[in-house]
Amino acid sequence: LYLVRYQQALRPLKTEPDSMSTLFLFNILNASFLSIFLYVAIGAIGLPVFSSFNGGISALVGHTGGFIWGFFIVALMCAIFADTRLAIPAGIISVIICHFIGSIQYMLVSRVTLWASILSVSLPYIFKDIILVIVAFFVAIKIKKILNKEVSK
Repeated sequence: LYLVRYQQALRPLKTEPDSMSTLFLFNILNASFLSIFLYVAIGAIGLPVFSSFNGGISALVGHTGGFIWGFFIVALMCAIFADTRLAIPAGIISVIICHFIGSIQYMLVSRVTLWASILSVSLPYIFKDIILVIVAFFVAIKIKKILNKEVSK
């Protein structure tokens, strides 16, 4: 649900589908897998929660639906490695996997080569997503410190 809120709130800043999703996926930490499941479920039933206010099964099986499926890998790896020294490397690897899944689906739906798919939908955005993972790691640390102070009051 965090993802839905931020997807729509950041809509004017988007340069491509789900552009800021990476940042918020990484910050949701251990609740991320459940959040992504709910995000995909409410999108699948037709609510316009995906990029460009799309929803429905067609968004999940369309050109960029593979990136949405890849969010599960990102969420899982972030939940597993959130509080370890491997959080940033795991986040980066998960984003690369997510981009690969997205590129594969784009390749299949668009009937282009894998290389053409990567050049079209992954390469222009993957470096930004990797930077967002690193930024999200440090934002998550700050948020956890603030929450810990509030809980201890």
